[in-house]
Amino acid sequence: MPIPDAWLRERRVLEAAKGTSLAVPIRGTIAQPRLDERRLQEFAQRMLGDVAGRLLEDELLRGIDRLFGTER
Repeated sequence: MPIPDAWLRERRVLEAAKGTSLAVPIRGTIAQPRLDERRLQEFAQRMLGDVAGRLLEDELLRGIDRLFGTER
């Protein structure tokens, strides 16, 4: 499911997640669904790495813009 924009507003760290999707790994049966905690943890770690990379890239680009006096 796409991450709702309302979750991202005013949260600079989460803003980098805009445009990504959130996967909720569920196992079990329809009558007794259970979250697959291992896969959820793996997803969270991967998402954190992706968001951190985007934040770093954004900050580097802003620094370059300031250094050379350009705007994006």
